[in-house]
Amino acid sequence: MKTLYLVAESLPMKVGTICEGLDSQLHPFDLRHGVFPNLVAKPLMATLNWLLIQNLEIEVLTQQLPTLLEAESSCRFNVYNAKRTNDKFKFSPNFFRRLKDHNPESDLWLIYGVQTCFGVLGYLLGDLKGNRKYLRQDIRDTGKKFLVEVSKVKEKPEWFPKSIPRQLCAQLGLYHRLCTERDSDADIIVNCLGTAIKKYRKDYSIKRSMSVEYIVKFVRSIVPLMHNEAYQDRYDTGYNQAHFVSGTSIKTNKTPQRLYWNMMGEAIGTRLQGDFVSRSIKNNGT
Repeated sequence: MKTLYLVAESLPMKVGTICEGLDSQLHPFDLRHGVFPNLVAKPLMATLNWLLIQNLEIEVLTQQLPTLLEAESSCRFNVYNAKRTNDKFKFSPNFFRRLKDHNPESDLWLIYGVQTCFGVLGYLLGDLKGNRKYLRQDIRDTGKKFLVEVSKVKEKPEWFPKSIPRQLCAQLGLYHRLCTERDSDADIIVNCLGTAIKKYRKDYSIKRSMSVEYIVKFVRSIVPLMHNEAYQDRYDTGYNQAHFVSGTSIKTNKTPQRLYWNMMGEAIGTRLQGDFVSRSIKNNGT
């Protein structure tokens, strides 16, 4: 059984209404904020539902619920400092402490949002520095550049596309699969990630002491998920979720997709047990 940690972007520069057990200070995934039902309750319920349907032991999750659902939990934290909406992103000192303590063999980080997932990746790669501030686009560009490097690797998963979709949730969905998918007997995913990391550092002249082996282990010990983008559809309801599931920018209203709810529950439930997700090579998440 792995220990769950919920990892989000940043706190707003606000205070909270005083409630039982909570003062005016906001906490990561604050119980008074909309992120709690969307990013805490929903993934945990999806995981519980999947474990029950599969007739698997639910204790891998239920034993951890009291800690995860506390008003202020040591298992919930943010990657960036508190910020206003249009402020730049700067890594939190607490994130560096958490990263130092992270054990890829026993810990499982659920990381929410494009900026959070690709920001952590960029820091590990050495492209994003701990003492600098970054625009949202800087972080997004880092994620896409890495996926482009993966697409150039000769021996890569059959489902990984030759060209990277423009849709951000589709990009995050591809990264999710690299992190959570069961590897082949030939370790194609692990070797592909290692090759892409080395090429990324060479192409962008990055020198960093963090080993490629550790980065690969870290990437394979997280579950990337969507943040608010999961519900901020410009078009049809479920538009962004379908892009995440498919990993493509297809016309989602014409191509049946798997529910993000089910994909999320399966990924978290499977990884909690120490296994990786078995999916078909088709690029539609089924």
